[in-house]
Amino acid sequence: MFYKTKKEDNPIADYRGQNLYSDEELKKIADNCIKQRDYVEDHGGEFVIFIAPNKERVYSEYMPDFYGKPAENYRVKQVYDYLKENTDIRIVYPYQELMEAKEKTGYYLYYKTDTHWNSVGAYIGSVALLKELGIEMPSVYGDEINIEACNNTAGDLANMLNLREQLADIDGVYKVSGYDEHNTENVEYDYTGMISYHSENADTRRILILRDSFCVGMAPYIGSQFNDSYMFHRNYYTYQQYLDADPDIVVFQVVERYVDSLGTFSIEK
Repeated sequence: MFYKTKKEDNPIADYRGQNLYSDEELKKIADNCIKQRDYVEDHGGEFVIFIAPNKERVYSEYMPDFYGKPAENYRVKQVYDYLKENTDIRIVYPYQELMEAKEKTGYYLYYKTDTHWNSVGAYIGSVALLKELGIEMPSVYGDEINIEACNNTAGDLANMLNLREQLADIDGVYKVSGYDEHNTENVEYDYTGMISYHSENADTRRILILRDSFCVGMAPYIGSQFNDSYMFHRNYYTYQQYLDADPDIVVFQVVERYVDSLGTFSIEK
């Protein structure tokens, strides 16, 4: 199942390359990212952008034939290339990592009945982000990592169709283990608010993530690698939360279909 909407978060337009940015729009996005990066660095922190790929692009072979093959040029590619070529912004977009894992592992990386990645896809995304932050996690291909099937479920797309009961056994839920969890404690968990972890003998840098729902799957992996981590849903984030967290690292995390937000978000909200 795939998500279709004609709102601003239009994954079909992303898939078909029908909503490309102009050079002026790309510059506006870059200017805002630089402004936010400079603010974080001026206060002694690191700044990284993380973009989670849309499910439609990763599993294009299951898209209806009507939509054709995914466009070679698309919004996130434009943004990624523009930032790489015109700025020194640190940006992670783990599309290639996901495609490689999809081919090599045989596991589904996104839920069949949900817009989000599952725990395996989220682990791969987390490994890519942590690598950018100087932390090495075991590869999903390695002997250290164990992937265990737990139970079945149905996701948000099934809910939208009011078919949760009928599709309750479609999606497998996996548990990923084998990495050093540093005795992680989930201090607070609010799906639309703050998710916070405390870990022992992990990286001493405090990390703050301005996130959307794609970070929920990443949260336990990221949280396990820092003594203190704070992940605020960007729709409800306040500047006071930044001040309270006093982070050494700020990550702006967004799924591909909401990439517009790179041009408008603000640390000092």
